[in-house]
Amino acid sequence: MREKRKLMALSIMILMLSVISISGCGATQKDSSSNPQQVEENGGQNSEAAGKPEESTSFKAGDTVAGFTVDSVSESASLQSRIYNFSHEASGATLVWIQNDDPELAFSISFRTPYVDETDTNHIFEHAIISSSEKYPGTTLFFDLLGKSYNTFVNAFTYPCFTTYPVASENEEQFIRMVDVYMSCMAAPGILTDENLFKREALRYELDSPEGEIRMTGTVFAEDNAYLTDLGSEAANNVLDALFPGQYAANAIGRMHRNYKELTYESAIATYERAYHFDNSLILLYGDMDGERVLDFLDSEYLADAGVNGTDLSAYEDPATEDGHIELTAPVPAYEGSAVENASRIDYAFSMEESGWEDLLSWMVLADILNQENEAFFTNLKAQGIQNP
Repeated sequence: MREKRKLMALSIMILMLSVISISGCGATQKDSSSNPQQVEENGGQNSEAAGKPEESTSFKAGDTVAGFTVDSVSESASLQSRIYNFSHEASGATLVWIQNDDPELAFSISFRTPYVDETDTNHIFEHAIISSSEKYPGTTLFFDLLGKSYNTFVNAFTYPCFTTYPVASENEEQFIRMVDVYMSCMAAPGILTDENLFKREALRYELDSPEGEIRMTGTVFAEDNAYLTDLGSEAANNVLDALFPGQYAANAIGRMHRNYKELTYESAIATYERAYHFDNSLILLYGDMDGERVLDFLDSEYLADAGVNGTDLSAYEDPATEDGHIELTAPVPAYEGSAVENASRIDYAFSMEESGWEDLLSWMVLADILNQENEAFFTNLKAQGIQNP
């Protein structure tokens, strides 16, 4: 049950970030009257059914705790949790705590990071920022944290509109130390002064011997090369280009191998300066923790003196796309000798930029249903000769 609850909480976090990121990424959403907190509250008004946690830490709307103001409190039956929404006046940060009796404690900090081009700079920066910090200098901080802490999860993820950095542990002391490491990276990352971190994660040239060949390598460069002949990735990119020609919304992840000549260290630093401010962040807490202690730690160590930056990503909002229909046939790269039978793909896509939160959630549920192999939709496609739909 706890695993299911954590997966649901993670899904809600990702959906929340997708919604709050729309103002700084891709086509502008015209109907934003709904929000994820409202959707969750509507699904769980009965506090007993929600299995609300003990009253060891309990706040009410309007309370001020360690620099945070409680904006709203709700109960979620599906998560068996109480959900607190906080704002931090001194830094402009937003924080959500999903409080329940789960002993596995989780934290993430996420930033709106619109894809301003297709050099995959956001992905590169995601790797590099957790390699070192002013407080924890070095070059392998992420792997040190992974191997030298009592963690249950440590990672980072780049999405088209946001980047997120989660950690989890069942030990509160270790949990706070892990939070400290990640927050130190957000506040003062080593990449700001060490260009070699950028070169390692992005692109560099290597020569093993005088007689050897010079080769290009780099962590993200190698990862993106895997997309080069990936049919699904190429198709998704072509769909975005067709739906949003020339717009930020068309910029796809995993395209560094095609655009590495435009990649620079300065562009990576610009990513930090543009987006990595606490007033552009969402902090998520999850589990049965001493909430007041964690909030006080975040405030005193990082947020109280951060200041409100006034982050403005409106320059990366796209205008509304024109109505219409377009058909596009696009080639897909392949290695010499690759199979060509059943190697094509058909995508039928719609722009959902005018949809609100509840509509998007409904479409996602419908898409999940249609994607089941035992559904009539799949059966009919195969009957028409379309294999592997």
